[in-house]
Amino acid sequence: SYASIIHIDDRLMVQEIIGKALVGRQPYQVEYRIMPAQGGIRWVSENGQGIFGRDGRLLWLDGVIFDITDRKLAEKSLQESEARYRALFEDNPSMYFMVDGAGVVLSVNRFGSERLGYKVEELIGRPVFEIFHNADRSVVLGHAFQHFPRQVQAIVLAVWAFAPHQRAQGLGIVVEAAVAF
Repeated sequence: SYASIIHIDDRLMVQEIIGKALVGRQPYQVEYRIMPAQGGIRWVSENGQGIFGRDGRLLWLDGVIFDITDRKLAEKSLQESEARYRALFEDNPSMYFMVDGAGVVLSVNRFGSERLGYKVEELIGRPVFEIFHNADRSVVLGHAFQHFPRQVQAIVLAVWAFAPHQRAQGLGIVVEAAVAF
């Protein structure tokens, strides 16, 4: 039977979803793994509904089953890539800022915010240029807008040499600054 090729770890879930839909006489949609005769594991998406007789008895299930293995593999690859990016961004002992084309901070890693004496949420939504030392802001702005148009959403990888930044407590700190896109 078809149920015999449903992956053992998914059988109960599939039975529960379809059973609940049948009791409520509602359509169902369920994604699960199957083990085809040629081997391996495939992911499928099943959409269906019960067809009932006049006496209320279930006659058959009407529906379609699509192979979604490629989509599931792509989703897994994306999740792994996002995890690597999060680890690189969050756990990196370097300051990383993501700013939009107007220079407003969209994100900052924990190391960067702590090094400057801020909490992450204190920097999000704030113009990044506010953290540069007052005397250096015009140079930084000029350099940024010389290389990157305002409409560009940015994480910039152009190095601005070493420039003093202003810490939350008003003290200066010299860091290698960058804008990215």
